[in-house]
Amino acid sequence: MEKNEQSYYLDASSIIAYFKEEEEIHRDFLNEINRLIMRKKQNPQIKIKIPSIALAEILNKFLADSDLINKINELKKLFEKLEADFPSPKKDDFERVLLLMQEDEYLRNETHDALFIAQMLNDTTTKWVYTTDNLIAKHASSNAIKVYPEKRRQRKK
Repeated sequence: MEKNEQSYYLDASSIIAYFKEEEEIHRDFLNEINRLIMRKKQNPQIKIKIPSIALAEILNKFLADSDLINKINELKKLFEKLEADFPSPKKDDFERVLLLMQEDEYLRNETHDALFIAQMLNDTTTKWVYTTDNLIAKHASSNAIKVYPEKRRQRKK
């Protein structure tokens, strides 16, 4: 780990929003992720992280796309521009998942979010998370992690 490393976590919802041209939030994420690419070029201490669980969610979402191969190629280009890392969970992440599920009943049904949150919180370099998910945002904010965007969609229960 570099001395002043800053990790920016991208949730699956942020990448999906980046590609969903028909949704209102698309333009916001398109612009913000492009700004993030420029920020990273100016500051090599910024590390973009997309946990493997989020990557699996993204790919699963795109399986229904009729132009799957083209979509995966677009993803590859975006990930190259971001110079993204795809961290796998570690033992302490799984231990934190158990704690999170005990504290937050909703996470018992959202295990992929629990794992994403655990990885984000266990990474001491985390400064930002990009998500449309209120649950992830809540856990980030309560741990002094900045969230983009400030307004998020409401979870359907």
